[in-house]
Amino acid sequence: MTSQFFRVWQSAGMIVFIVVLGGSFGLLAPHMATHLRPLADLYLCLIQMVVLPIMTCAIISSLGSALLDGGGGRLLLKTVIIFVVFLFTAAVSALIIGLFFQPGAGLSPEAQQALGVAMEQGEKKVSESQGLWGFFVSLFPVNIVAAADQGQMLGVMTFSILIGIALGTLDNEVGRPVIIAIDTILQACLKVMGWVLLFLPIGIFALLSVNMAKLGADTISLALKLIVTFYVSIAVAFIVLILFCSIKCKKSPAIVFRVTWDAVLLGFVTQADYPPMALAIKAAQDLGVEEGTSKLVVPLGTNMLNLGYVLYVVIACLFVVQLYGKPASLDVIGIIIIGGILVAVAGADLAMLTIVLGPMGLPFEAAVAVLAPLGPLLNPVLVPINVLGNIAAAIMATDFSRRQTSDF
Repeated sequence: MTSQFFRVWQSAGMIVFIVVLGGSFGLLAPHMATHLRPLADLYLCLIQMVVLPIMTCAIISSLGSALLDGGGGRLLLKTVIIFVVFLFTAAVSALIIGLFFQPGAGLSPEAQQALGVAMEQGEKKVSESQGLWGFFVSLFPVNIVAAADQGQMLGVMTFSILIGIALGTLDNEVGRPVIIAIDTILQACLKVMGWVLLFLPIGIFALLSVNMAKLGADTISLALKLIVTFYVSIAVAFIVLILFCSIKCKKSPAIVFRVTWDAVLLGFVTQADYPPMALAIKAAQDLGVEEGTSKLVVPLGTNMLNLGYVLYVVIACLFVVQLYGKPASLDVIGIIIIGGILVAVAGADLAMLTIVLGPMGLPFEAAVAVLAPLGPLLNPVLVPINVLGNIAAAIMATDFSRRQTSDF
């Protein structure tokens, strides 16, 4: 009886119903929905509680084991190459879609006037960008505990990679018992995550209600073309990634969608990259990815392979370029693509848009003024693309490994 209840409780139909119910409640009764914030915060905290140990343990154990068993260096190199190819492809695709839809061109005088007011208000709220050098330095934190406390996940990832390499290259395999112990901790954390996900429908209702309560009709009408452009790019990316995974793992798109559904949904609801990581690892394994590969590629991708953020940054920068009537020359296109990838890897912080717009002599306040209030509408659909991209990268890495094995 209990097992039947949980099958219905966690079924796709129930989740869809809760998504619609929570979103409608947040839009129709925003004042009441805001009272659910404590519950939403609690559920998000429960998920994030085990995210850090899952990420660090997965990277250390998978990389260390791969190096001890041979082939770890090749897997890491292939993963980086796959990330670069995926990121570049996403940036070029977003550029093409943005040039076609022209989100920053032809805005009505009312919208331009409203945008001018928003810029004056938004300018005071923008923090200073850390710049490219600051971003590079943040990859090597002085205090790893402080970095974890401050949410500097890229620095934690760098530390985990170095520890994994060190354990995998110690003489006489003395690091293997430590790697096994770390993998045991990983399995325990995944079990805790499973317990938390039993209450997913409740968490979905609370999180969606609170997030949708932040939206207003004025915000949407201010940048309707920009919203349409974003959603078209997201839809194209979603279809392409599903078909890519389907072809590579030789399963139907329906099966791929069903297997990745939980991870994608959790990314949609939480609007955060790290909570869906454990489910993405499981989804990759269910689609035929080796355990060691999934435990390395997916956590690394969660930190670096932000395909949704690439679409976000490139289209946002094109919006400003078109808003100020700047020609899309080869120099401008190159800056948007390269800068967009770097900013996306850094987490797509709005303040870092100055890295892309600064060299072109354009103010980034215009992008911030529009994107900041649109966060509740755009963020939920960006994270699922990141999740699908990580799963696709793991499948790609597994495909390469099988080709090499067959060659020998």
